[in-house]
Amino acid sequence: MKKMVKKLSALFMAVIMVLAMSATAFADKVVDPNLAQSINVSNLSEGVETTLKLYNIIYLDRDATGNETWTIVDWAKEDGAVTLDQRTGEFTINKQVLKAAAESRGADQTVSAGDTSYTFTNLPIGAYVILADDTAGTYGLMVANTYDENQKYLASKTADVVAKVEGYDVDKEASDKFVGIGSEVTFTVCSSCII
Repeated sequence: MKKMVKKLSALFMAVIMVLAMSATAFADKVVDPNLAQSINVSNLSEGVETTLKLYNIIYLDRDATGNETWTIVDWAKEDGAVTLDQRTGEFTINKQVLKAAAESRGADQTVSAGDTSYTFTNLPIGAYVILADDTAGTYGLMVANTYDENQKYLASKTADVVAKVEGYDVDKEASDKFVGIGSEVTFTVCSSCII
């Protein structure tokens, strides 16, 4: 009987260990209100509506035992848009590939900003990209993270990004549609005209 109890005890211990080991494989995105932060986007075009699209590309994972790791979202791993150097722990972003990957999918948040700045609030700790589009020009990809890499322990911080226009949409408006040879024409060059 003692041998049977020992065998059953050993079997139960083995089952508990297997379950404990498999439990660490499951992880959840950390959505801690104490670590939530904002991203301030500035330098948007004046006098037009700018569409801003926000995408989460790296998030904090926490497993059942409390271990935390930074994780790249699946779509951002494709074609090497975002990669992690396992040796140094540093992330590398290929902006062109990442922009194309983001444009091919739906954003986590889409907003219209009627001012020259906008603030995304209550964001889980992590890294984000922002795409902006309006009638005045084409913006470059913006990247921001809401974690403070200068702190010894995990801490969040507000991120500030400055939108940079890569190309302007320029239109000319002539004062007269019919012009004779040698006539003087007055026209307005407009980089934010709404046609």
